[in-house]
Amino acid sequence: MDNDLSSLAKNITEAFDGKKKKRMLENIARLLSGENGKKVLETLLSDGGEGIRHAAEAAKKGDMSGVEGVISSIAQTPEGLEMLRAFGEDLKK
Repeated sequence: MDNDLSSLAKNITEAFDGKKKKRMLENIARLLSGENGKKVLETLLSDGGEGIRHAAEAAKKGDMSGVEGVISSIAQTPEGLEMLRAFGEDLKK
């Protein structure tokens, strides 16, 4: 499962390079390790991780629709919305 999450994060950040990519991955890890992140992960993994696995596989092939689906799932909870907001703020820096 962690491998699928890592793969998904890698594919999301492929468009970035160097320091920005490193910072983005660090921010993702920080956000997921917080209380909101733990609740979001519980939601995402409620299907045994199939959604994330499929999104990671599709992203490897350049199809980001699965990633959009994962983000949509995250946005369905208050914790997820807060995490996405924080992630967006981190991207602006």
